[in-house]
Amino acid sequence: MQNHFYVITWPDVLVSLVFIAVTFGVMRYWKIGLEKTLLIGTARTFIQLTLMGFILSFIFKQEHWYFMVGLLVLMILIASYEGYHRQKLPIPYYYLILTGSLGVTVVIVLGTILKFIMDVQPWFYPFAMIPIAGMIIGNGLNSMTLTANRFIAEMKHRENEIETLLSLGAPVRIAVHNCLVEAIRAALIPNINGLMTVGLVQLPGMMT
Repeated sequence: MQNHFYVITWPDVLVSLVFIAVTFGVMRYWKIGLEKTLLIGTARTFIQLTLMGFILSFIFKQEHWYFMVGLLVLMILIASYEGYHRQKLPIPYYYLILTGSLGVTVVIVLGTILKFIMDVQPWFYPFAMIPIAGMIIGNGLNSMTLTANRFIAEMKHRENEIETLLSLGAPVRIAVHNCLVEAIRAALIPNINGLMTVGLVQLPGMMT
């Protein structure tokens, strides 16, 4: 069996736009209202992947830890910025909360994986550090934004219930407890679904 490396050309990339066109048509038909966001996201995807290809080619050749740390910080800041602007209703200090939470998550989870699970040498080896960090940041961002959006929605939905509890002297933590539980539960559903199928669906696809 031979190892093959597939090179994706620009015509190949253009073929993938068929799926975007179908999605756009469905959105337009049902008046979803996200058509502009879809087009902007598609354009940004092409631009980002093209630029990252050149950037990663340069970074993978470096043997200095500060390049890797700088890239991680940049990834966290960009992810936090996107998560902040996807929040429907304003939350005080939300950007700082996102940035700090993602930073702590990356340090703890990535550090544990690189040092104690994979025992990567050196610890900043880019071919291991960057892909794993990207998955951690991406999953963390999704969970945090889902939690925040659902929490705000639950608070608006249960506004009368919360006001009643507060008027009866209940602490804020107790008054919003049900909202927080529902928000966390909703955010965990994609991760739990992934755990249920990781060995049969996700892992074969990624590792193949």
